[in-house]
Formats: sequence, structure tokens, C-alpha cells
Amino acid sequence: MEEIINKIKEISKSALISFSNQFFYEINIKANISIPTLIFSTTSLEFEQTLVGQSRTQTVQIQNMNSIPIDFNFGPAITTNLLQRNINKRIGSVFTATPSFETLPPSSFLNVDITFSPNLERNYQMQFNIKIKHNTTPISFTVKGSGMQMRLKFDPPELQFNPIQPYGEPSYAEFYIVNPTKYQIEAYLPQFDLENICDKM
Repeated sequence: MEEIINKIKEISKSALISFSNQFFYEINIKANISIPTLIFSTTSLEFEQTLVGQSRTQTVQIQNMNSIPIDFNFGPAITTNLLQRNINKRIGSVFTATPSFETLPPSSFLNVDITFSPNLERNYQMQFNIKIKHNTTPISFTVKGSGMQMRLKFDPPELQFNPIQPYGEPSYAEFYIVNPTKYQIEAYLPQFDLENICDKM
């Protein structure tokens, strides 16, 4: 569990209670003021390589060990690279938190789902800024993942056929279809699929 430091400040005040012009009673009042904090099971997650169009979800647990309810809010995930933040605005939300905001009752916990849904083949390193009500210091929650696009390779990439005479013997060439990913891919050639051609006629 990871906890943000809870700063405690002790204050002391005195008050006079007057019963008459000659008689009064002094009361000393002391209080400990602390900044509301939450305990996180982790403040960073790393996702396995995920296909574009698919998603993966991991869970983080948040605990409120305070005697009062605490409001929190996950901001949108932003890149940790300041120079790429304008670029990533066009990428969209690849990391999401559910629920993204909540009021956590005293002495309770909540599981929050962090979902990774890549839309490009690239590496992602982003962070959520989590705001806690009445706490001016946001919590940084780092998330990492990489997207993989389904694709095939052809070996060789092009074929060269030997010249033939009209009505002569056909010319043949061989090539391989290679799957460079670790995922199973189903492939077919629609222009050579007789059933597909008949359906379009």
C-alpha cells in the first residue's frame, strides 16, 4: 500500500468565559488538523502488449482510513512527456478509470478499474492526476502500455513470373504469408474466394 504523507498541525487556542465582572473561567482548546489522504494499493500500472481495438483492465484498491468521508477525482490521463501533450490530445483516451470520481466513506475501500484501449501501434506512458478534496497536492498515478496492430508480411514481397506463350503451360511462383505478431490471425483473399465472388454477383 502506498500512502501520501498526512501532515498534522496542532493548534491551541484559549477562550475566556465570563460569569460576572469579577469572575471568569479560561478554557484551553487544542486540535489536530490533518490533510485528508487516501491509501493506494499501487500508484503505477504496466499493461501487457494489447492489440489495437482490444482492451485490458487492471484494478487498483483505494482505502480511506480517516474518520470522515473523502472525495476524490481521477483527471484525464495525460502523457508524461510535456513536449508530446499537444500531440496526444489527438490520440484520445487510451487509459480510463472507472469510477473516475467517488466519495469514499470513513474506514472503507473501493476498487477502481484502469482500462487500456490502444488505438495506435506505439508505446504509451501516461499519468492520471488524482485530486483529493481539501488536499492541494494531487497524486500522480503512472500507467504504461503498448499497442500492436494486426498485420501480415509476404515473403518475398513481390513475385516475378517467367514469360509464357499464349495457351502454354501456366507459370507458378511460391510465396509465404508470415504472421510477425504473437497473436493468431485469420486471413483470406476475397478476390480468390469463389463463394464471396458468387455472393456479389
